[in-house]
Order: sequence, then structure tokens, then C-alpha cells
Amino acid sequence: MQEHDPDSFINDGDTDFSVYQCNKYVQTSTRILLEKDENLVICLEPFHPVGMAHVVHISNFNTKMFAGTSCTPNHVEHNPIWFGTGGWNLDPLVIKRGSIFYLIA
Repeated sequence: MQEHDPDSFINDGDTDFSVYQCNKYVQTSTRILLEKDENLVICLEPFHPVGMAHVVHISNFNTKMFAGTSCTPNHVEHNPIWFGTGGWNLDPLVIKRGSIFYLIA
């Protein structure tokens, strides 16, 4: 069991990818605190040591969002996008437009 800063991102993927909070595809310089009914925007960006990241195609990925801990009664967990056999699967509340995924709350 691990405790994490509730305002941080944890990237369980390989070091060849960055996951960060962003605005218009640009990493935010500081954390943006969200109010109720605001959107959380995260970017998943490939990295290549020789500068070939532009040829990377992300065909499958998984996200898990949670608040609280499993030991508390206010624990909430949601998996809006998860691994599938032919690519990612989307929760019915997620809409994909181009390269952007929207979670409708």
C-alpha cells in the first residue's frame, strides 16, 4: 500500500512516455487546482532519445482515476479508458474527438 500526494500524477508506464496536466497540448507550468465541474486535461506524450517521437502511434492505453483511499468510506475509483484487444475501450461517459478524449461528468 502506498500513499501519494493527491495533487500529483503517477506514471506507471515506461519512461518513454510522459503524463502531465496540460492546457491546449502544452504542459502547465504549475498545477491547476480544479473546482467542481471543471475539466481535468492530461496529455500522454511519447519520448524518443533520437527525436523520433513524432512517428510513435499510441494504440492502447489505460487510465485510472481515484480519490480517497480504499480504506476510507469516501473512496471513489473510475476507469474511463482501459486496455482492449484491438485498442482502448471507452466508458460510455467518454467521447473521443480526434486525439482528444472528453469525460462527461
